[in-house]
Amino acid sequence: MNLHQALCSSGMEQVVHSLAFRAGVFHRLGLEVDEAKLLTSSERLNLQWIQSQLNVKKLSSADELAEHDRLVVLLHRETGESQSWLQKLPLPRLRKMMDAVESRW
Repeated sequence: MNLHQALCSSGMEQVVHSLAFRAGVFHRLGLEVDEAKLLTSSERLNLQWIQSQLNVKKLSSADELAEHDRLVVLLHRETGESQSWLQKLPLPRLRKMMDAVESRW
């Protein structure tokens, strides 16, 4: 996966646009720079953290990660199950659990 794909799947589309601008500045100065080196340390750490969360939870996008985290919080609140246990469950299982909880309302 190239840098642009990694950033987009991690929900960091704004960084992609910013990198293009940063690279353009260097190109106008006649300097060739690898875009990966133009990431700030904060952006790099954020990307690594998001990618690690996607890998651990076997998800493919930042949207799925946000939904997973949201369902964990809601299910914890509604069922009292531990968040650490809920975090380990796959997204489809969390969706089924939430559907079951909502059907009781």
